[in-house]
Amino acid sequence: MTSPPIQGEECFTSIWNGVCILSNIGASERATVMIEYGYDEFPALALVLTGQEKYRVVRTVSDAAEILISDWPTNEGEEYITAIRACLDAFHQVVPPTVVRTALIRAANAVRISHISVVC
Repeated sequence: MTSPPIQGEECFTSIWNGVCILSNIGASERATVMIEYGYDEFPALALVLTGQEKYRVVRTVSDAAEILISDWPTNEGEEYITAIRACLDAFHQVVPPTVVRTALIRAANAVRISHISVVC
């Protein structure tokens, strides 16, 4: 990790922390994260959702985060918030990807979304 830039100083850095590349284009810009594929995988899980894609297979933390943010029927509830936090923690390698899977299952149960384990 590097220290934060001094106010008004332009900062052009990329930091590799073993999981992702954190790029900070400038002191006033937001940092962007590029996820390295493969690190965030867990045993596949199929969710039965309503909408265009009735069945969604979730294999990675990125898949779980996308479903929670874009396709989840509600953005409230303790289990939903816990699942979102688990995704963020997994992106930062605070928890393993399996914690995200468990949190996603609990969030699905809370809103009565059916799910099954998928054997690939």
